[in-house]
Amino acid sequence: MNIVEPLRNKADITLIEDFLATNNKRNRLIFIFGINAGLRISDILALNIGDVKDKQSVVIREKKTGKPLCKSQIEKILKNPFYCGYAKCNEEVYEHIYPKITTL
Repeated sequence: MNIVEPLRNKADITLIEDFLATNNKRNRLIFIFGINAGLRISDILALNIGDVKDKQSVVIREKKTGKPLCKSQIEKILKNPFYCGYAKCNEEVYEHIYPKITTL
C-alpha cells in the first residue's frame, strides 16, 4: 500500500509552486487553492466555473466528511495579496517576482 504524507516544508511547497508557475498555470491555481482551502483534490476538481460565477453564495460540501466550505472562505483565499502579485513585509506592500494567479 502507498502512503501519502502531507507537505510540511515551506521549501517543498515553494518548489512545486515554482515548477507549476513555469509549466501549468491551471494546475498551479488548483495546487494553491488546495493548499489554502484544505480540500481534497476530488472536491476541487469537481468544481466548475458555473458553480461560483455570479452567485451570491456558494457552499462546497466535502464529499468524504460532508463538512461545508463557504464562499467567504474561498474569497479570502483568492483575495490573498500574494496570489495577486504582492507581498507584505512589516506592513509595507511590495510587488513580487512570481506570476499573478488572480486579481483583487
